[in-house]
Order: sequence, then C-alpha cells, then structure tokens
Amino acid sequence: MKKIIKSITMFLFVTITVIGQTVPQAMNYQAILRGSAGNPLVNVNACLRFSIDSGGSTGPILYRERQQVTTNSFGLFTVKLGMGTIVNGVFANIPWSLGNQYLQVEMDTSCSNSWTDMGTSQLLSVPYALSAGNNAVGPAGATGATGLTGATGPTGATGSSIIATSTSSATINITNTIVNYLNGTVTITVPSAGSIVVEANVQVGIYHTANIEDDLYLIIGATPTDAGSYYDAVYWTTPASFPNFSGISQTFTVRRTFTVSNAGTYTYYLNGVVNAGGTGDFFNWCAMVAIFY
Repeated sequence: MKKIIKSITMFLFVTITVIGQTVPQAMNYQAILRGSAGNPLVNVNACLRFSIDSGGSTGPILYRERQQVTTNSFGLFTVKLGMGTIVNGVFANIPWSLGNQYLQVEMDTSCSNSWTDMGTSQLLSVPYALSAGNNAVGPAGATGATGLTGATGPTGATGSSIIATSTSSATINITNTIVNYLNGTVTITVPSAGSIVVEANVQVGIYHTANIEDDLYLIIGATPTDAGSYYDAVYWTTPASFPNFSGISQTFTVRRTFTVSNAGTYTYYLNGVVNAGGTGDFFNWCAMVAIFY
C-alpha cells in the first residue's frame, strides 16, 4: 500500500471558536490521499504522524502526535491536530506568538511505525491566532497624530448686565464752585473688574443777564467734587449778546465710562458748576443709570 501512495494533497484550516474564556487547542487538517497515477485513494486506512518543529524541518520538535484516518469516497480525510495520540510535547504550550513554526507530516499505511516523510511546510498566520488564548493584552500603541480642529461652535448666549438706576427731583442751585446735585447719585455693586457706564438725563433751569456770557458745565464724577475732564463733560454757553431771561429749562444727557479693577460697590455723582456769568442756574430733576459690563 505504501508504494502506491504518490502524494498527500493537504488543506490546513484553523477554526478558533471562543466560548467564554476557552480557546479550543486544535487545528482542522484536511488532505487527499492520491495514488501514483494521481487518482484519489478512496475508503482506505492509514496512520499519520504530525510534528510541530521550531525554525524549520530540522529544528527541535515542540509537539508530536499520531492519528489513524480513513479516507472517504473522494480520498479525503480530516483530523484535528492537537487531539490525536500524543507522542511528546503539549499542544497548548506551543509558542505560536513567536512564529516560525513548521508542520511535518509522516505516513504509515500499515500502522506499524514504519513512517514515510511526506514533507514539511511552514505554518503561516492562521494557526498563530491560537496565541490569543495564551497571552495578555499587549502594550498600548503610540498616540496617534492630533486630528483636525473641529468647526467653530455656535455663539453662546449673551451674558447678563448689571444695571442700577436712581432719580431725583430736588431743586439745587449751581454755583461757580463744583456742586453735587442732591440725590443725584447712582450706586452699583459689581462682581469683578470691568467697565461701568453711567448716564444721567438732567433738566437744568438757566438764568441769563444781558452783556454777560454764561458757561454751564455738567459732569458725572466718582466723588461729589470730581470735575472730570473736558472730554467727559457737557457744556452750555449763553452768549453775552442774548437778552435777559430766567428759568428757561434745558435737558441734557451726560455720560461717562469708568474702569474698575475689583469687585465692589461704587457710587457716582452728577456734578455741575457755572464757570462764568450768573449763578442763578439750578438743577431741576435727573434720572441716572449705571450699567456694568
């Protein structure tokens, strides 16, 4: 029988089915026995010896087993490597993760330990999936490159401003010395550094004497005597050529921005002064507002 065996056409399959934490320690192996004329040998018995060698056909034997097979009507047989009669080694201890393992196949048609070498071939990537059942998770790979910057998100909601208001309707004369309008103040409490815009709508009664120029100066100050600067003030000039008049009402809007460096409570004042001319001008009423940004 051995003389008529020309070749074994081999098909090697590995099926890994994970059930819970168990990886089956076996590989499916199929081959067709053919005669010297190349025809399949059907329904015949034979013994096979399989060896897993390290590094090549002459390398050390890591594992060896024997199996007895019977071909079918196509000359095909199937065995599960790792589940035969063990000659030496432990199938589960084969270091698949190291690679470079070879499968040697020997046959004995009389099953009398008279083995014919059918060849050795390198096991490629599929059987090494068995190493997944024996190894811990490997180290993490290097961090990948930073991705592209994403699109700009929508504009957030506008934050709330802090607003304080006050009103006054007392009548107070404006003299040639800076004077604060009685109750012409506004107080605001802010949570942090920022800007405070203070605005006053004020009505002033104006007197004028002919042949005398009158200059009225209105300003919002940080103190009752703060005269501010020219750029923050409102001016009203009555030329000397105007005739006498008294108590003419004029309404003005005065605005000034203050920068604060700390949280706290701040009070601002509506101040006025007559720089030239008569002293009959007076505050009549005002409404003030302070807004923190």
